[in-house]
Amino acid sequence: MIEEIFFIKDDYSSFSTNDFIKINDNELESKVEITTEPTTSSIAPNSVQIWQFFEKKDEIVKNVNGNESTRKYIHCNINQYYLSISNFTTTLLRHLKSKHIDYYNQLTNKTQESEKS
Repeated sequence: MIEEIFFIKDDYSSFSTNDFIKINDNELESKVEITTEPTTSSIAPNSVQIWQFFEKKDEIVKNVNGNESTRKYIHCNINQYYLSISNFTTTLLRHLKSKHIDYYNQLTNKTQESEKS
């Protein structure tokens, strides 16, 4: 079976330029409001600050054959929860927000205060 490929040429000559909307730049600028204050949803805690609640750990584990290997993980200091070492600080922040909302609020309030200074 032969595959056929069709190319369609864009032909905009059939469109009248009057069909397009014309915008006066001055009119548009007067309707746009620019704010410089961050919203609460855009404020993310500094990635360094999140580590006060977590710790990277290594553990030597022996398998059934007696071979040793090192298991690396991230440990939550609040509820003794273990997270994969491959997680980013965003995942740690999500854990804090879903499991420890008071600590999360404390962390985000510190971030907001430091940004105001």
